Amino acid sequence: MLPILVTTLHRVSIVPITVLCVWGLSAARGAGLNELDTQDRARPVLLLAYDNSGDFGPQTAGTKTAGWQEALDACVRQARDLYVKGGYGGTKAIYHVTETIRFPPAQDFRVDGGVYVVNWQGPADKDLMVIDSSMNCEYHLGILVYGGLGAALRVRPEKPVPVDNFPVMVESKIEIEGLADPHPFTPGERKGGTGLVLDGSRAAIMHSVFYFASVINFRTCIETVGGFSYNEFKCPHLHSNADQSTLFRIGEGSFGNRLQLTIGVDQGAKAVTGVVKIVPLPVGVGVIADTVEGAMRAKSLLKVTWTKSAPGQTYTQDGVIADYRTIAADWSKPGIEMVKKGDADAALKGAAKVVTAEYFSEHVSHVCMEPLNATVKVDGDKVEVWAGNQAPGVMQIPASIGAGTTPDKVSVNTMLLGGGFGRRAAMDFVQQAIMISQAAGAPVKLIWTREEDIQH
Repeated sequence: MLPILVTTLHRVSIVPITVLCVWGLSAARGAGLNELDTQDRARPVLLLAYDNSGDFGPQTAGTKTAGWQEALDACVRQARDLYVKGGYGGTKAIYHVTETIRFPPAQDFRVDGGVYVVNWQGPADKDLMVIDSSMNCEYHLGILVYGGLGAALRVRPEKPVPVDNFPVMVESKIEIEGLADPHPFTPGERKGGTGLVLDGSRAAIMHSVFYFASVINFRTCIETVGGFSYNEFKCPHLHSNADQSTLFRIGEGSFGNRLQLTIGVDQGAKAVTGVVKIVPLPVGVGVIADTVEGAMRAKSLLKVTWTKSAPGQTYTQDGVIADYRTIAADWSKPGIEMVKKGDADAALKGAAKVVTAEYFSEHVSHVCMEPLNATVKVDGDKVEVWAGNQAPGVMQIPASIGAGTTPDKVSVNTMLLGGGFGRRAAMDFVQQAIMISQAAGAPVKLIWTREEDIQH
């Protein structure tokens, strides 16, 4: 069975970083672009360095981006890749910027480098970094520190790529060491601002790989807008200690993606919303969100792969009917008596004429008018259930098994059942809700969609 909050996780394949060696190509360090000699122009990469040892950096004349924008623009003119210098320790390799860094539309372009910090010091309403259309590009970036009201990183394909001449983000990779609020260890309110915006409202973001080592403590950590489909996204540290924050807001245009998230919320943070937790279940994986709509969107982003060893994988209706016929035809095996009146064997033997007929019914869904749902609260060894059901006393037994307690500790509130037909005498959906509630440490409401009710 697959209720609305049950889905699965998939591992994202991350391509290893290939570092381009440029340290032996140092003739032009500290020089301006116009001073690069013919040999330097043959180099496959330009060097951006925080310590003025590269082709571009804070020393670049008139720069407001510590040389970033000038380096990117030069890469476009000269058809080169870019290497950004980092450094050990995290205190020196810092690029202070006061103007948005804009990656131009690109094709077959790579940005690589060490680990460094890009620190935003510009207006609060501006983004730190914006990446335009990209086809077959790779961007391996450092840590972006941002405390504004826009976005630390906004991926928004808008202008056409230079060769194929249409706007898109496709078959590209973005790998970033982290997106962080400038006060990552200070809990409390954030006025606004987003860590990552994946904006496919103007052109699609598709068939690409995204890896963020961490996204930490923004008012909204991650948001998808518009067309975001068939991508692989991994964030092993999605965390918030910000009040009223949202971890992952999934837009309506997102589908067919694979997400792998490890989520953390500080206990002191208040009213954090979004995808709250991902819970393994015996029959799938539960995605816990703050709204039904959020859970459905998160579920739609994930592709489910079921184990091949489960009994349901070998089920066929024809096989079950054949088993039933074999059992029914074997009179030597006693059945389970539901009602006994008279002597059927004697009556058949003494009958002048015996008429034999066989009747079969296919396995069909009960199709209750109201899809299966349950709200549960688990408090230690006590369980309270709100659900439409056909047997409150019977419900206590599977509910107690799911919670690891005893039937007398289970309270059942019987709601209007919206059609039962025998289906609401089975309590699998209640057990699933109980296991998810235990994992969440909070009451949960589980709802099956009509499609899941019929298919599973």
